[in-house]
Amino acid sequence: MRARSIDTGRDGSHWRPTALFLAPVGEPGPRFDAECEENNAFWTWASIEVLRRTGARIEELLELTHLSPRQYQAPTGETVPLLQISPSKTDRERVIPADPDLVAVLARIIRRIKCRC
Repeated sequence: MRARSIDTGRDGSHWRPTALFLAPVGEPGPRFDAECEENNAFWTWASIEVLRRTGARIEELLELTHLSPRQYQAPTGETVPLLQISPSKTDRERVIPADPDLVAVLARIIRRIKCRC
């Protein structure tokens, strides 16, 4: 007998009911800008993830550029991803080893910026 996970429904699907509210275009009222909301949601998520995974301060986050991610070639031949953080409160530059999840977030940020140009 196969055990079902908690996330599956009675028929074994992962479907969950959702609600979708539509308003006709002709009616007066505020318009929903999905592109703007998605953009705000992405940058909020990206900022929180970088802050959470690096321990950086907000002013340090604002100073990050596309040149901040670095790579270090270890003597063993292994490539170690690093994140270079500009001097802030302590007037000292920091270099933080980047875990795979942080690298994924940084890659999505860079990809998004390049696609918008």
